[in-house]
Amino acid sequence: MDISGILQDRRRELGITLKDVAKIVGVSESTVQRWESGNIKNLRHDKIIKLAAALKTTPAYLMGWDPEGKTPSQIAREDAAIIDAYHRAPPEIQQAIQRILRD
Repeated sequence: MDISGILQDRRRELGITLKDVAKIVGVSESTVQRWESGNIKNLRHDKIIKLAAALKTTPAYLMGWDPEGKTPSQIAREDAAIIDAYHRAPPEIQQAIQRILRD
């Protein structure tokens, strides 16, 4: 999927309007609509960063480089949950995990 489809899908997923996105990014509603329709294909990097913030995702997700689109805070929460599970695991499981990570 290209950036126009990603933008539109993500905006709809969040339930926000073109106007909402435009206000956050600092452009007109019609500009956002043209980004989503593919009429404007080249977005400046500063606009991609603002779009990512408006759409609660990452620039990498918008560009199609990160299909999961996880934000740094989501990744940190997942990492913390993994570490917590490791610490709660019995010693033999912890040792098995350590062997896997070493290999």
